[in-house]
Amino acid sequence: MLISGESILSFDKSLIALMVIFFLEYLVVKHFFLQPLNKVMGEREKDVRDAAVRHEDALARFTRIPLDYPNSGPVKETPAELPLAGDLSQEFAHQVTEFIDQYRPALEALSKK
Repeated sequence: MLISGESILSFDKSLIALMVIFFLEYLVVKHFFLQPLNKVMGEREKDVRDAAVRHEDALARFTRIPLDYPNSGPVKETPAELPLAGDLSQEFAHQVTEFIDQYRPALEALSKK
């Protein structure tokens, strides 16, 4: 309290209490907000890097395919023209080809709508 122009300089305990409160608040915010946020951001950066590496690898494999198969002509449209695999018989391949030829106009008409 000031009495007739005098100033009393004394240590105020409320200042220490405020400093302790702010320090505890900083610890709580750091522990429950900043650390989890930094962890999530770090994991996201790692995931983005991993995805970019996987994308580049896939793209490199995709561009290597024509070099790996130089004699592989255009994609064949009917199963009858494809080489047989496993238990697939020539008769079944012709049945599938006939089915595709029979329903191709209907499928094309539906795709135009």
